Amino acid sequence: MTINVLTICGSPIKGGNSEMYTREAIKAVEDMPDVETELVLLSKWKFLRGCNHCNFCATKQKPTRFCSIDDEMSEVYPKLLEADAIVISSPAYVLRMTGLMANFLDRLRPLYHGKHYVTSLTDKVGSAVVVAFGRHAGVETTQLSIVHAFLMWGVIPVTLGLFGPFGAGGVSSYHGEAKVDPDDRLAVLKDNFGVKEAKILYRNLVEKARLIKAGREALNIENKFLKFYQEGLSSQDS
Repeated sequence: MTINVLTICGSPIKGGNSEMYTREAIKAVEDMPDVETELVLLSKWKFLRGCNHCNFCATKQKPTRFCSIDDEMSEVYPKLLEADAIVISSPAYVLRMTGLMANFLDRLRPLYHGKHYVTSLTDKVGSAVVVAFGRHAGVETTQLSIVHAFLMWGVIPVTLGLFGPFGAGGVSSYHGEAKVDPDDRLAVLKDNFGVKEAKILYRNLVEKARLIKAGREALNIENKFLKFYQEGLSSQDS
């Protein structure tokens, strides 16, 4: 049984604290047997339009045409259908996710409100990974904005319980005290507790995904939304 873990990092900074914190966390599971990981960096995208609520997805959507806007999202929708576990990673901007990530989440409307793919994310598992500059600088509030999206989609949130009730978080200043070294761009990697949290979160996520996938297989419940997409590709090829 293979578990597909898809991570979306919503930082606009290439190679910054959020990206490298997320990459370090992924290491906890990428060498596990039967686990496949993929990281999508929104920082690589030239531009990401938000949802314009044109209702194309609700009325005209086709198995291989998710949204009226033809951009990088077209490549991500199938990845989300195939994923067993989804991680949303973002730095904390003004105590919430980045605008880039907000646009990305808004553009997932075709996967929960679409004509073919309504509620297609239901029963996947998901986690929130957040980096803030300092202590009390938005880790929990940013995680909550992500978890709220999971709840609306029917994605089952996986957290750390007592030591991370909404997800995993790190700080990009030393000890979260707003102390920085101008020559150290990746101070979050020195947040040993935060890095450990994120790695444990990924392991928890994979474990929960295995339980759910094993249950679906035992009950012979197929992923009908992924099947719609695959059948759509076949009809185009014929």
